[in-house]
Amino acid sequence: MQDSDSIQVQLSHEEGVVRLRVANKTTNEDETYFVDPIQFTLDPAVFNSDIEDDFAILRKVGDTYYAVPYLVKDDKFVITTRHAGDYVYVKNDRAFNDIAGLYSEDYILELAKRGIINGVDQFVYNPNASIS
Repeated sequence: MQDSDSIQVQLSHEEGVVRLRVANKTTNEDETYFVDPIQFTLDPAVFNSDIEDDFAILRKVGDTYYAVPYLVKDDKFVITTRHAGDYVYVKNDRAFNDIAGLYSEDYILELAKRGIINGVDQFVYNPNASIS
């Protein structure tokens, strides 16, 4: 539990999902969006896992997953977000067969792993296509 002058932050986890709850100390109501980002650290053990190359943390809203800015420091995830809610550790093993040898191959795979970009399908990225 982390506190500031106006909010109280609580993390809980169950079955591979980490729930970030942020409450306004004055009203005790849940906050879902923050003007100033909140940063929190997670040990991968809460997901019953070690940090692996083809896994990423995403924010889950209903059936939709959103990319989350994070970095790995001292074998822990450091997540920066403006949203309370559920965070999941997911395997995203894209294997685009049309980017091998490109200078940008590692960057494309990292962005795809984090759910920031998608290819045409799981195996085709089409690196020469226009971005929209």
